[in-house]
This record gives sequence, structure tokens and C-alpha cells, in this order.
Amino acid sequence: EKMQQIENYIYKVISKYNIPSNFMYMGMSLAGTRALKFTIFSQSDAAKYHYKPKAIVICDSPLDFVRFWREGYKAKQLNFNEITANEGAWTSAYLETNLTGNPFTNLQAYLDYSPYAYIAPDKEKLSCFNNIHIKAYHEPDVNWWMETRRKDYYSMNSVDLAAFINELNILGNANAELITTQNKGYRPDGSRHPHSWAIVDVPGAVEWFNNIINK
Repeated sequence: EKMQQIENYIYKVISKYNIPSNFMYMGMSLAGTRALKFTIFSQSDAAKYHYKPKAIVICDSPLDFVRFWREGYKAKQLNFNEITANEGAWTSAYLETNLTGNPFTNLQAYLDYSPYAYIAPDKEKLSCFNNIHIKAYHEPDVNWWMETRRKDYYSMNSVDLAAFINELNILGNANAELITTQNKGYRPDGSRHPHSWAIVDVPGAVEWFNNIINK
């Protein structure tokens, strides 16, 4: 229902302003996750207008919600950092409520909800990205995560992004690219945080998209 609602919003805007349907979806964190999920939805029978994008830019987005639930649950139990512990508590609880259990009790629901899941036996969703240009930005500063949050590689969205792009490359999508940055992740107040939109080269992404639609 939410996907259909978004689709209707897009339809109203492009119809009202006569905008060409050359779409590029961009998103930071869960917004990037939604961009991928909407791309999958756009190619399903449930879609009315089928707004498949030509290109997608995602920034440090969680894709595998089996891993994401475990990350949140562990952060809640560890309770090392207040912000991380609180986020872990509500995200794991939110998933358990809406997916009717955890990955141990209802694994299929988590696989279905994930735009990409490493342990999914059927990678059918990957075919939805065959002809789409994709850039996935991440900054895997594992030392920062360990020192400030007591998180490691298993708790980083980088794991999802690397596996996702790697599988797309294996399947023949040469236009799927993992972009790894260093020391670019800073919040607007100047504080260091790898999980930040600052790691994305926005002007470069816009130029990249213009080149795609002008081919």
C-alpha cells in the first residue's frame, strides 16, 4: 500500500508539471533501502505505472534485514552507546512486530522484506536491477565503529552493499559500482561519522545521471 501511495505521488507530480519519466532514485540509509524496494515494486504486477529508474545512488543503506535485526538486537544487549542501544532496541522491536517474529522464528518474512539478503536461496530480486546503473557509497571505517559503538564488520551496512554489488557484477551488470570513501563522513556540525550523506559526490552523481539519460 505504501509503495502504491508513493507511485501515485510521483504520477501526480510528473503529470502536473509534464516531467519526463527519466528517473534516478537517491537515498541515504533507509531512504536508499526504500529506493531499491520501490525499484523492485515498480516491476511487479502490483505497480500501476512501472516507474523503473535508469539509475540509483544509495548511501550506506541496510539491505539485509536478517543481518540488520541481529545488529540492532546485539547493540541493545551490549548497551555500550546510548544512541546505538536505543536505535537497536526500537529497530529490532519494530521488525519483530511488523514481520511477526525474529529471523529465528520467521526467517522467510525477513528474506521477503529485504531488497537483498545474503542467505536468500533464491536471488530473483537481483534480476530487477539487471539494466540499471547503480552507485553504492560507503565508508567502512571499522576502527571508528569499534571505538565509538563497539560494532564490527558484521554490524556495518558495508557488508550488504559489497555483497549486493558483487552479485550484480557476477550476473553481468557492469554498471553496478561500489564506491568506498575514506575520511569523508562528517555530519553538518563537523562531528565525525562514516554514516553520513557527506561521503556522496552529489555533483558527480548528477553529472553521471545526465550522461546516462543523454546517451
